[in-house]
Amino acid sequence: MVDSTLPKSEELRHTPWRGYVTRLFADLCDYTGLGEQHDPEEIDELRFQLEQLAGRVIERHGGSVSQIYGDGILAVFGFPEARGDDSRRAVGAAVELREAVHELRWDVEGLEPVEFRLHSGVHAGLVCARRGDALNGKYMLSGDTVSTTARLCASAE
Repeated sequence: MVDSTLPKSEELRHTPWRGYVTRLFADLCDYTGLGEQHDPEEIDELRFQLEQLAGRVIERHGGSVSQIYGDGILAVFGFPEARGDDSRRAVGAAVELREAVHELRWDVEGLEPVEFRLHSGVHAGLVCARRGDALNGKYMLSGDTVSTTARLCASAE
């Protein structure tokens, strides 16, 4: 049985919440290659720009960023409050984020300007959620939905 009633913030730390959400996972194409070719401070600036951009786009579509791993952004729609169009909003965020990242210009002195591309995966399903921490992100979500979203992102071109 799914209990979609969200516990209070402190209760969520100790009591898991089960419910249906839509996940969006997005990451830059060839981020590893960029890291091999550029100074760590330059990569950090790029990653910071990506985080800021993703946060704005995802929030504009009604989602929230739950975790960031390097260039990977993991967002959730429908948590803590489900809406009937969570999946549509997640796809809209993925499309807008892809277009916005493509428009980013990152000019490094002495090198050709870099053109960015973004992979994204969106998947909806049942998850178990707990309040996260600094290591695990805002929320820790478990379930097949989480790993399926990452696999979809990895297979995207």
